[in-house]
Amino acid sequence: MIKEEKIGLFIGRFEPLTIGHCSIINGALNKVDKLIVALGSSQAKSSIKNPYSATLRTLMLTKVYEKEILNGKLIIALIPDRDHPKDDEEWGKYLLENVSRQTGYKVNVIFEGSEVVRNYWFNESVTREVIDKNIIPISATQVREFIINNDFENYKKYVPQELASKEFFDILKNVLDKVNENER
Repeated sequence: MIKEEKIGLFIGRFEPLTIGHCSIINGALNKVDKLIVALGSSQAKSSIKNPYSATLRTLMLTKVYEKEILNGKLIIALIPDRDHPKDDEEWGKYLLENVSRQTGYKVNVIFEGSEVVRNYWFNESVTREVIDKNIIPISATQVREFIINNDFENYKKYVPQELASKEFFDILKNVLDKVNENER
């Protein structure tokens, strides 16, 4: 009998990638054969909520998870938003179909960082596991505030080591500065 692979999915915007995101990704990687990390709002950029392009967010994930990507354990999928409310069964179907089409894998477990009930997004063929995001109490919004305020010391405490250089901080800051200029 052939063992069915356990294919996990974790979706986030990663604006930017934080150690909180990484704690969920790392926990999920330990529980699956393959983990698909879906970049939500992949078409969005240049706004306060979504300042970074999908290319830059993919680069962040690649810098941190290069080994896992190269050995096929972690796969990145880009998920653009739909012109439809996200909190329904149609969103779940859209998400899973998009991921399957891009990666060739059928997801059978969804990883989340909170107890928010989203079971109605998915049918019974997909299970849901929560990896507590509050173990590391930080949000990407807080990290963006550190960047906006030029607070490199706090920024580097809450991003993965691979992104904690002054050079990378300056790249993220330049993008946010341009977004803030355009928002005025």
